[in-house]
Amino acid sequence: YNFAEILFARAATPEDKAAYGALVTYLANGKVEAARAGSNDKHWLLFHAEDPPAGEPKLTDALDRRLNRTDFLGREGIGVLRAGSGRDAQALLLRYGQSLNHGHLDDLNINYYALGREVTYDLGYGLGSTHTQVGWSRQTASHNLVVVNEKTQRGGPAAASGGSLLFLADTPLAQVVAAESAHSYGKEGVTEYRRLCALIGEGRRRYLLDVFRVTGGQQHDYLFHCPIPAAPSRQPTTDNRQPPAPAVSLFDVAGLTLGPEERGSLASPDIEWGNLQLNDGDLRGHANKPYWLAPPGNGYGFLVKPQRGKTDGNWSATWRLDEESLVRLHVLGAPGTEVITALAPGIYPRLPKARYAIARRKGENLASAFVAVVEPFGLPASPGLKIDAQDMMDMVKARDGEVMFIPRADVLLFKGTGKGSGYTFTRRIERPGDYILTALCYPSARYGQARLSVDGQPLANPFAGTKDKAEAVELGRVTLTAGEHTFKVELLAASSSGDWWIGVQSFTLIQPSDLERIAKAQPEPLIASVESSSSSNSIRVRLRDGTVDEIQFGEGFTLRRTRDGQTTGGCQAAQNAHRGKLLAVDYDRSLVTTDAPLPTDGSLNRQIIYFSNPAYTRNTPYRIASVKRAG
Repeated sequence: YNFAEILFARAATPEDKAAYGALVTYLANGKVEAARAGSNDKHWLLFHAEDPPAGEPKLTDALDRRLNRTDFLGREGIGVLRAGSGRDAQALLLRYGQSLNHGHLDDLNINYYALGREVTYDLGYGLGSTHTQVGWSRQTASHNLVVVNEKTQRGGPAAASGGSLLFLADTPLAQVVAAESAHSYGKEGVTEYRRLCALIGEGRRRYLLDVFRVTGGQQHDYLFHCPIPAAPSRQPTTDNRQPPAPAVSLFDVAGLTLGPEERGSLASPDIEWGNLQLNDGDLRGHANKPYWLAPPGNGYGFLVKPQRGKTDGNWSATWRLDEESLVRLHVLGAPGTEVITALAPGIYPRLPKARYAIARRKGENLASAFVAVVEPFGLPASPGLKIDAQDMMDMVKARDGEVMFIPRADVLLFKGTGKGSGYTFTRRIERPGDYILTALCYPSARYGQARLSVDGQPLANPFAGTKDKAEAVELGRVTLTAGEHTFKVELLAASSSGDWWIGVQSFTLIQPSDLERIAKAQPEPLIASVESSSSSNSIRVRLRDGTVDEIQFGEGFTLRRTRDGQTTGGCQAAQNAHRGKLLAVDYDRSLVTTDAPLPTDGSLNRQIIYFSNPAYTRNTPYRIASVKRAG
């Protein structure tokens, strides 16, 4: 949002001014003044903010694609896939660009989003000098990709990292991206390092296809990981009993038997850096050594408590992210595969740990094709009524204080003046009856304690924002009729620093009968099986409802969806659909001339054109504005 304000203020043409003004309004959900009040750039806005265009914001096609649809960032080397909406939405980021100074060494890494969260858990970037950051988080092995010969990718010089976008497709049934980056492991004799990812399906019937091909080297480790919670929990509960036991453990492997937990790490039985992390991210026994690289220098010493097993067949791993959300990785079998699981830390001990599932293959002049399907699944969406911060901001009235909406954290922040100050908002209830109310507060040491009242009736339990993490807190029960009701948040106590502040992300109202039904429900997986097909470049995915997806992924991508033998949908994305030579370039007019026989009916408008040359190490993709005959 802050960057959009800068673009709006500095736009040089009326067209850009209108486009970026609409962008500001869109990102602020129509509440520009509220967003500016919660901005951390108030001084800049004081001198530069302008009134955005009036009316409903209408994004340009380019901005809408960049924010909401499948797109790519050519200079940065990033492909972004997006599909679906709400809790059923999924998205993927594939990075194929160069690894530069402050970046991680993770060419062709993916970040996968589903169930309203990032499920793959990129470890992130903290203080750059910590032993965990240098020796683990930055290393190739901490990511979701293939490591060759247990070596870290070569970052830095242009010839040592980064690759090319091969194709990107946006269809109703599948979003597809493919890229290659053999330079990343050129020193290991790798001639092919290529990944294809596809978001397939719609609604709850959706999944990710991941195909990673590597040629060269003697050992290929395909790594996939998700965070694991400290313990399963479900909030809120209707009484003091413990929540029901989960259907599966926090992490399960099926299709093979794993051996016992081994001493040490994947690096050595005598190395266990993953167990020696201190609160500041450094490692025990190595004080005052900023930027120290823990041996053996590839991150494998942080993958502790390994377990191993071997299989030639299909296998799967399942992560339970919380009581309501699971992720299952289905991996197509290959002869001589060793499956390894291991535990690894986040960048600081206070952050979640990650559980890794690794498919390892070995051989001289090795050629591997790792084919996996990632399936997110969980409980149906809660039937309760959620009132989030943006909803409250649209109708809030403050008393003796200031209220502001902070978009980057989705928080309604109230800065009161003392006990009794607060704010009110209204909400319409459609279903009469008894309701349990819960509050989700944004955690901060500067937040005090507050109480919620409904139609003048205080609820039994106050709430505070001083917890270490955001958790739903049960406030009490209330009987409501159909119609409008008034909700009042009133401050009871200041924080330890004397601030009369409270930050709320949402309130939820749910009827006890709905809560009991949710408590009995169990997450249901989508996929029945993933099978090899007649070709090494194709698979068959069978869904539990009888749907069958036949997928081919050679030089392009083809999907045929059937049910009961009848075709119900499909799509096709071709690589190199048109080819030709570049004859001339007009830089001032952004025009190129080619001898390729291209259609001029508008079908290529906004599609991607790729420029390559045998003398160049990488291609360059651009969007096509229009195509017309030369002369």
